[in-house]
Amino acid sequence: MPLIGITPLLDVATGNTAMRSSYIDALENAGAIPVIMPMTENTATLDYFLEMCDGILMSGGQDVQPHLYNEEKLPHCGEVVPQRDKLDQYVFRRALELNKPILGICRGCQAMNVFAGGSLYQDLRIDFGTDFNHRMEEPFNRESHLMIPQKDTPLVELLGERLFSVNSVHHQGIKRLGDGFDIMAVSEDGVIEAIYMPTRRFVWGVQWHPEWFFAENADSAAVIAAFVNAAKE
Repeated sequence: MPLIGITPLLDVATGNTAMRSSYIDALENAGAIPVIMPMTENTATLDYFLEMCDGILMSGGQDVQPHLYNEEKLPHCGEVVPQRDKLDQYVFRRALELNKPILGICRGCQAMNVFAGGSLYQDLRIDFGTDFNHRMEEPFNRESHLMIPQKDTPLVELLGERLFSVNSVHHQGIKRLGDGFDIMAVSEDGVIEAIYMPTRRFVWGVQWHPEWFFAENADSAAVIAAFVNAAKE
């Protein structure tokens, strides 16, 4: 069973590290052993976890600091967490160096894109100019909209060329694609929803939340399973 490190969430109000049980449930369902990485700037500690883990899941959370993609923080940008950005940036870059499989979910996908030199829309309704609802209300284990897969990508190999359903809980999205990334899927209004690095064995980012939808949706379960299978190799 592969060991998967999950980057932690930080509750800014209390300073406590947090983790949604849905990430743990999804990984265990796919046959992995999840471990929550510590919120620390100690690189020796992080290196220990990175060496030990067979794969890294970059979890969701607050917005990425806009200065990391050379923009000022606009009023419609949400809460940012500098400690989280530092940790995620180090973990992502070291995981690439170690050739570990990486799956970024929601903020994790956005952060990976930024750390590769890309940028974000700080709010899709205002900056991208869409009326499409990318931020659904609870419950999150149900369909929000359809996804359009891009040809000749690993996602098509996994799910086929058909449209597929996802949930959606985000207000930001990818604007400029990061270096080394290609697009795997877009939403019906054209927002980039899934990315990957074709030169790596498994570096995927998805904008939706398969960890909330895997029990009800075979496609979300398949994405988690593909990541876990890559970590087994």
